[in-house]
Amino acid sequence: MEWVLYVVGGLWIVCGTTIVLYTETARRWLSALFRPVPFKILAFVPMAVGILLMIAAPMSHTFWLVEIVGALGVVKGLLLLLLPKSQHQQWLSAWWWERASDVTWRFSGLVGVILGVFLVLRL
Repeated sequence: MEWVLYVVGGLWIVCGTTIVLYTETARRWLSALFRPVPFKILAFVPMAVGILLMIAAPMSHTFWLVEIVGALGVVKGLLLLLLPKSQHQQWLSAWWWERASDVTWRFSGLVGVILGVFLVLRL
């Protein structure tokens, strides 16, 4: 299951770096990619990644960090799955895609890069 740490970490590094360096382009591209996907289907992505991370956590030297990130992914997926559509439209669509500042997007990209490095290096 070591490959899970490398794949998820590599994706987080690539996506995070892209968001930090090309914020506006990444925002438009991710919006075009994820907005057409039904919200309830999109909720299963963080759940699946979280479960895979929790399974692969013993391969890491920082077992607790990978386990916590995996558990947070599962919780995020469950919350998104249980969130009513009106709140989804109000919070995710209206705020994250349209009103979140570039600094917020860059910070999320930086967090992704840091977590990706932790996973790839298995610190």
